[in-house]
Amino acid sequence: MTTSSRCSRPASASSRTPPDITGEHLYAEVSRLADKAGWELGGRHAGHLVGEFPHERIDGADTESYITPANDTPLRRTDKALSSG
Repeated sequence: MTTSSRCSRPASASSRTPPDITGEHLYAEVSRLADKAGWELGGRHAGHLVGEFPHERIDGADTESYITPANDTPLRRTDKALSSG
């Protein structure tokens, strides 16, 4: 079994989450799963949202685009590019 399959299986089981889950809560769950597997997270975030935005324009200081402890906004929301156009 590869590292990614060991890691993604528990995370996909956790995908049945409340619709208002925040980046902060998802980061905590990813951290918990990593700890359980004997790993630690090595970066300041555990991923980013995918949507209608060019990656080169992601503002690194804008935490609402990232799965990070500092993101208290819901992750399941309308993409800003879609809602502003």
